[in-house]
Amino acid sequence: MSLPADSKDRKRIPLTTGVLDYFPDAVAEIARVSFIGNEQHNPGEPLHWAREKSTDHADCISRHLLERGTLDKDGMRHSAKMAWRALALLQVEIERAVVSVPLPKEGSGLRNVSFDLDGTLAEPTWPSPQIGEPIKAGVDLLLAYRYDLNYEVIVFTSRPASHREAIRAWLDKHIPGVVYDIVTDKPRAAAYVDDRAITFPEAIEKVADGSR
Repeated sequence: MSLPADSKDRKRIPLTTGVLDYFPDAVAEIARVSFIGNEQHNPGEPLHWAREKSTDHADCISRHLLERGTLDKDGMRHSAKMAWRALALLQVEIERAVVSVPLPKEGSGLRNVSFDLDGTLAEPTWPSPQIGEPIKAGVDLLLAYRYDLNYEVIVFTSRPASHREAIRAWLDKHIPGVVYDIVTDKPRAAAYVDDRAITFPEAIEKVADGSR
């Protein structure tokens, strides 16, 4: 997130006087939800939002709303968890609004998209067997295809089959429950997302205009 450069526009986003001063107790309770959630889902790790571990924010909002005014089994207010989920839903919605999702060409009849791993979803480390940190833009695009456009997602990698277990562990940690297959042979897919890809029409145009 970045605030507007223009000072007048910035004054229209009063983070302290318009949010913290309005809802100090509520914001503190939401912060507690973040802390307790991190202790439950990421024990021993620094506080962070492991957003891929739970993405059903709208359903969770309804569940906590039905139990508003009471405490959950961990002692946290259902209303606080509802507010946390509402913020999460809004955050993801805003982020995805700025992600440009190119639509696959019509006519293939396929409802899956293939994503490269190194350099697209993860920082490139090949030929090391270690897999790099997630690339947020690539992960956001993958999630947009899966949840906004309802495409199944495949990871297509040139890494050897011996790395498959490490790849699955990486996916389970950073994008759990989203990728349904990992392949090393080119799969049939409606579209391919790769950091080194050049589309055929693009290549022909470059040759034609002498920009190759």
